[in-house]
Amino acid sequence: MQTKSRNSNIELLRVVLMTILVCYHVTVHGYDLGDIGSAGAVYRQNLPLSLALCCLGTPAVTTFVFISGYFGLHFSWRKFADLLLGCLIVSVGGTLYLHSQGGNTMMDVWRSFFPVTLGVKAGVWWFMTAYIVLYMLSPFLNAGVSHLGKTQLRNLVLLFVVMTWASMLVFRKSAGSTWGGVVAIYLVARYMRFYCQLSMKKAVRVLVISVLLMECGMFILLAVVRGIGRPKLYEMLFCYLGISNPCVIFIAIGLFFTIYRLPAWSNHIVNQLASGSLYIYLITEILGTRHFYEPIAHALDASTWQGCGLILLAVVATLIAGDVIHAAVHLLTGWATAGLNRLHQVPAQQ
Repeated sequence: MQTKSRNSNIELLRVVLMTILVCYHVTVHGYDLGDIGSAGAVYRQNLPLSLALCCLGTPAVTTFVFISGYFGLHFSWRKFADLLLGCLIVSVGGTLYLHSQGGNTMMDVWRSFFPVTLGVKAGVWWFMTAYIVLYMLSPFLNAGVSHLGKTQLRNLVLLFVVMTWASMLVFRKSAGSTWGGVVAIYLVARYMRFYCQLSMKKAVRVLVISVLLMECGMFILLAVVRGIGRPKLYEMLFCYLGISNPCVIFIAIGLFFTIYRLPAWSNHIVNQLASGSLYIYLITEILGTRHFYEPIAHALDASTWQGCGLILLAVVATLIAGDVIHAAVHLLTGWATAGLNRLHQVPAQQ
């Protein structure tokens, strides 16, 4: 029985999206753009250019989730265990390394054993926590989508999306960066999979118009904030950069369909390597500002080519490391699954 091969265009897009996310974090954390508006914070780089780049980086997470929503997440206990064990290995390993460098306390080490938690602050990685919650909810979401008609589903998706947009309108920093925002993107993708697919021409048009609107909106907001002259208002800029921004969602839609409409091809090696794309985010984020983002920023200051080379090297290294971790974890969960199956079979035979 033949199985449908994964489209390598989409798998490479996942890797590119995680690379864009790394660049976004270098700008926000490495250059301290995320501190703008805080008391005493002074941003010494070209602010309009930095914000323009951030506008291009923000849709990375949204597009990644849209891909999952379009093709659908299919829950299995083994894959769930793969996700949790992979997070545990990176969390504990990364935290122990930082502790050896004097960057973490023993409490941080203890917390690293619980990388995915729900609460006021979500675990080690907000996105990975949200993604795992989405994965847990996927059977219910998929069943609901299949049982609703087009009109009902459209209205429900619009309601969900509008509720996430509201977090931007009330000026909450990084609006939509919660599991609720991720679920909203997933539902948008499911709806479009069944009822609203775009051609290449329409996708490119949506992508270009959305990027232009996103950039124009940012510069207008920046001009307003500068005109008012209150430093605290600069935090509003990050409300605009939240994944609940309508422009961000449309950029994700346009980008996905632009790549999806390219001639499909499949390469086993490419697909296998790209399966560790999430680890690019996990590993670079666990290393954090002091041990990753700031050194990259310093390298960029010294030489643009040197900094870009380090980013590329980091992406390749974390991708390979992620692929090794992913394979090892999958092997371990496979052994565990086989062992449990044998235990269940023994009583049945007796």
